[in-house]
Amino acid sequence: MKYRFEVEDKNYADFASGRVLYNRKGATAFPVRLASEIAQRCLAHVRRTRRDARLTLYDPCCGGAYLLTAIALLHGREFAHIYASDVDREMLELAWANLALLTPAGIGRRIAELQALIGLYGKESHREALASAERIREMVMGLTHLTVRCMQWDMLQPGLVSVVKPQSVDVVITDVPYGSLASWSQDVADPIAVMLRNLHPVLSVGAAVAVVAPNRVKTRAEGYRRLESFKIGKRSIVLLEPHAE
Repeated sequence: MKYRFEVEDKNYADFASGRVLYNRKGATAFPVRLASEIAQRCLAHVRRTRRDARLTLYDPCCGGAYLLTAIALLHGREFAHIYASDVDREMLELAWANLALLTPAGIGRRIAELQALIGLYGKESHREALASAERIREMVMGLTHLTVRCMQWDMLQPGLVSVVKPQSVDVVITDVPYGSLASWSQDVADPIAVMLRNLHPVLSVGAAVAVVAPNRVKTRAEGYRRLESFKIGKRSIVLLEPHAE
């Protein structure tokens, strides 16, 4: 896959999982360069109709919200609202901790934690993490307009409109659960198709939905138009636009 927007391979060490962003066993990170590329491809599609309006971004299978937090730090000026949901309440606690880093208070608490660790142990790794946190704080200062919401929801269940306003979401980016670290809440033949069907009512006209899955997994998307698809490494990414119902 040839990068269209992230043409330079930048240093994203500040975003390393467990450095400033929180991590725990069972949580997954995501390549930051790829996350930014996907976000910008989605924005390019949505901006054809939404122009300069600030948008709503949603990850319905957010896990620890590493993907959402990285996208928000890099492209948060494009969005007014960020929604995160997952079926796993413990993962949502991690998601909220990471998404709180997008606020001055949240990143301030993280900096204080790292300063305390330096005082206790004096490790160079903690000093490097503190320097990263200070740089991230500069990014956060431009995101005070953002509102963030975390919610427990199973995307294999209908009724999403009970917690998310109909036709309110402009961009969906999600790395769907597959493998040993993350799994769907139940065993269904095509969980991605079920997720997409349940997402449809909350999507705005001209919305862009990016689904990231292993290469071996096929995405069947009834009710959507395929905008583009590409592969990188073991990941397959498909961008979709909902048809009007």
